[in-house]
Amino acid sequence: MIEPRQKIEDFIILPRKMKHDYLEGKLSRNELDVLLWIWLNANPVNGYFTADYKALEREFHNRISYDNIRKIISSLRKKQYIYFLNHKGRKGSFSIYPIGFYLKNKEIQNLDYIKTKLSITTQSQSKEQLNTKLEHKLEGQYHNFKEQKNGLIKRFSIKNRNPQITTPYNDNDNKNNNIIVNKKVFNESFNHLAYKKEIIPVNTFSPKNYKEQRCWEIAKALGEKDMRYLLSRLKIKGGFNAIERVWGNYREDAKKGGIKNPPAYFNNLLEKELGLKKQYKVINRSS
Repeated sequence: MIEPRQKIEDFIILPRKMKHDYLEGKLSRNELDVLLWIWLNANPVNGYFTADYKALEREFHNRISYDNIRKIISSLRKKQYIYFLNHKGRKGSFSIYPIGFYLKNKEIQNLDYIKTKLSITTQSQSKEQLNTKLEHKLEGQYHNFKEQKNGLIKRFSIKNRNPQITTPYNDNDNKNNNIIVNKKVFNESFNHLAYKKEIIPVNTFSPKNYKEQRCWEIAKALGEKDMRYLLSRLKIKGGFNAIERVWGNYREDAKKGGIKNPPAYFNNLLEKELGLKKQYKVINRSS
């Protein structure tokens, strides 16, 4: 009996140019290894790999030093195997676009395609930053109004003696996402905790910017099912940098083994990093 063919999933197309350039001496062995790693880890939809020099050093098991990783990435950019925006003086991760990468929409991203895409993204981010500044200005204008409103809530809530409440999107009808918060924290930080009422599935989530893209990649790696938690922490001041730091720490801990619930373990580390651990307790955040 002939067995049915298995469906081929999660694969990429590599250009033979890499092999020829290596044989002709245009690519060193380390450059070829790093280039292949970038291709293997690039997102087939968005066409880029989120790189971090320290993380790359760990992923190559310290076979290639941190300084050499930086030199190799710079060399690959000069030789036009990859492209990324100038990030001089900036710490943390950044996006690397492999030139000639075959995208899921069946297009091949050349250098012009990448630069045009990044130009559009940069303009969009500039508008987003402008809107954020305007929002902060409005928040300052209405700060006194919020204080007065909270005072009225306190005065007319004498009957409510219970110091704990449940956020609206975590009521009894949604037991798998039950977050109990201190009342004071709820009043002051509701926008961070209750990002959205509806579950945001990881497998159908579409990132709008680089930071959301990074959170999505981390959520997938953790086996998370709902994006709301990471997106809510992203809204906190310094949240993105905290997420990046905790992700690096988590991967170091994961190498030692023994992590039974990766999402819960990661979230617990992030709460401590953000200094929120003592303010509220998360219970069965995701199924």
